[in-house]
Amino acid sequence: MTRFPKCFRTFFNSLLPKIVDVIIAGKQLNKSVFGAGHDITSSTILMQDTLQALADPTRREILNLLKQSRMSAGEISNHFSISGAAVSRHLSVLKEADLIRDEREGKYIYYELNATVLEEILLWISELKGEKDHD
Repeated sequence: MTRFPKCFRTFFNSLLPKIVDVIIAGKQLNKSVFGAGHDITSSTILMQDTLQALADPTRREILNLLKQSRMSAGEISNHFSISGAAVSRHLSVLKEADLIRDEREGKYIYYELNATVLEEILLWISELKGEKDHD
């Protein structure tokens, strides 16, 4: 997995709550963020779904667990004091946002992190900041 510089992670952590607030409030990101004439595309909608999924601390913790290794729903549930149904809902939201993938093996479903979507968001943020080098 790609490790991003600390300054970039700090910027992302400070920007993410602002973007999520805008999305959750049901407002469109204004022209000062996207620029004049920006069309809402499927990638923009996917980004909104992704940022909404990342807004929840439980879902962020699930992603932290999955960055270490793939896990079954039961293994993930063992790390939380919420119901299995609540964990299942969080997993569904993460899957809909394409942040995780699942694979059935026998009677178990294993979940793993899909870092590609996170990399796309980080690239967008670096472009938003005006950075020319994305490495």
